[in-house]
Amino acid sequence: IELWKFVHKRFSHVSAERFLSGPGLQLIYEGLCDIHEVKIKTNLPTPAEIADLAMSGKDWMCKQALDIFCRMLGTVASNLAVMV
Repeated sequence: IELWKFVHKRFSHVSAERFLSGPGLQLIYEGLCDIHEVKIKTNLPTPAEIADLAMSGKDWMCKQALDIFCRMLGTVASNLAVMV
């Protein structure tokens, strides 16, 4: 809910596509940083950087962002499979 609220402040329409699009992983990361009051040190990391840091275990926030992204993707994909 907190992540949805963060995104809704920026965009009037929040959908699964918003989170699962190209910049969706960055949006999730940025939202988590905002929710947990963690300052982003420099520029917002790219999706590839977030994924690399998450999979290497070097950044907890990146891991959380990738986990949320993957869970959302799995949920949307399973719902689509059931609809089709």
